[in-house]
Amino acid sequence: MSGFSQPGERRGEKGRNVASGPAGLDEVSPRQPRLAVPLTVAALLTLPVLRRGRPEVLAGDDLDTREVRWVHTSEIFEISPLLKGGEVLLTTGLGLVGTGERAQRDYIDGLAGRQIAALVLELGRTFPTAPPALVAAARRAGLPLVALRAVVPFIEVTEAVHPLLLTGEIEMLRLTERITSSLTHTMLSGSGLPGILRTVSGLAGCAALLIGDDDHVVATSGPQARRPATDESVRAAVELFGSRWGTLVIQGSLTPLRSVLAARGAQALSLELARTERTAPVRQQAAGRLLRDIAERRYSGSEELATRAAAVGLVPRAGQRVVALYLAVEGGSGRLSVFTAVAQAASTVLTGAITADLDGEIAVAGASEAGVDLRGLLVRFADAVDARLCGVGGGHATAVAAAPGAGPATGEVTTLIQALPAAQEASRLARRLDTGIRTLLASDLGVHRLLARLTTDPDLAQFIDEQLGPLVDHDGAHGTQLVSTLETYLGSGLSKTVAAERLGIRRQSLYGRLSKIELLLGGLDLTSRERRTAIDLALVGRRLRGAAVIGRRR
Repeated sequence: MSGFSQPGERRGEKGRNVASGPAGLDEVSPRQPRLAVPLTVAALLTLPVLRRGRPEVLAGDDLDTREVRWVHTSEIFEISPLLKGGEVLLTTGLGLVGTGERAQRDYIDGLAGRQIAALVLELGRTFPTAPPALVAAARRAGLPLVALRAVVPFIEVTEAVHPLLLTGEIEMLRLTERITSSLTHTMLSGSGLPGILRTVSGLAGCAALLIGDDDHVVATSGPQARRPATDESVRAAVELFGSRWGTLVIQGSLTPLRSVLAARGAQALSLELARTERTAPVRQQAAGRLLRDIAERRYSGSEELATRAAAVGLVPRAGQRVVALYLAVEGGSGRLSVFTAVAQAASTVLTGAITADLDGEIAVAGASEAGVDLRGLLVRFADAVDARLCGVGGGHATAVAAAPGAGPATGEVTTLIQALPAAQEASRLARRLDTGIRTLLASDLGVHRLLARLTTDPDLAQFIDEQLGPLVDHDGAHGTQLVSTLETYLGSGLSKTVAAERLGIRRQSLYGRLSKIELLLGGLDLTSRERRTAIDLALVGRRLRGAAVIGRRR
């Protein structure tokens, strides 16, 4: 491959020769302050100290885009764990003496894995030519490999390069400070979003605009700002309450100044948005995303959840506990009116209540006083929902399930990690089993939630068969209702009078069915707690499996 033998020139893209001098400050635009251009591998090889080494590129064709963060010298074979990325590594190859092709491949892979900028190998002292396996591995890994065909003291290279890198860092810090100061002054002046965009435009030397997440232009720096027709622009995400709100677009090509300006401008726009009337719908959207992410377990950790909850107003006070609610609504005149009714009702019973529409079901989270009766709170909440739905076309809340935060820190938002999925599961099970229960605690269906995870487990099927198999077989063969009779009898607290009324049969008929059940199950004694518990669990498991008939194993 071609070397860098022409003084004062470096090879650019597609073989272009680009005149260059020592890397340093470059004029970005007549209207822009001077800014250190990032030092690339291509620019590095044009420095006089390296040109004396007659560099030849053996691998790598993206040298113009490889930024150099630092220059290291090392002869250690296992150097890669000590690197952070962006370095140019200078070596004579002494650490590779006596190594085979496999070791040389591992050496290159380790450096590429650390994302260094380039490997520079001085020839002559250790290797007369670059080892073919090393070159092949570098080409395969996409790691630039440069051979120096003349001896260059490495200390002279670092003495020449490091001041350039440090100068660039200082220039960048000064520039960032100037940009931040200008944007802060604009925000304090009260000129709003357009004022911030005008400041960004003045510093960038081109138009700027803010595009919302719905793809509509929210504000511009002036009439010259238009939606970009090409990709030649600098963009930065504008976030609010931990979620993306929109995009800052600077309508010019990428330069170091505009890159910094886009990041700082996006932060200023986020702060300004938090002070305006736009935050109401944004806060609601952020709250909905927070609850959805908890329900779907999409978050990085408890610190993230606590920060996002505080941003949307859910900050429990001392003596409060966090509560998760989950419900469905039957009827109603539309999803928006139903959601609004639930959100309004939640704010009457919970502090800092946030609400989310999760695909037709509704999740709510908020804080209540630790001593408040949760069952009473649930009834008040369900009544409040129904009352508001009555005013917008009807409908009523069903399977309103609650789960309080568990553990010693019940006032922490992070307890929603367990509470919200528990309330969701209980509400769905109550509707799936058609219990007719209007309000419940997640703990009311604790056994159901446990067995629901085992519905496909063959051990559960065997357990149900052992406990209820004879009754199921008899019902299937004779059209009787012994299983439902037993379930109703247990659900009536072993009261024959109540069970007969619920079944709609005479007590004598119930006695006959119970005698048959006792006979088929081998002398069933429901006064025994252990036996009654086993039967109850089998009945719950059978309902969850949704099987009409469970054949016995013979």
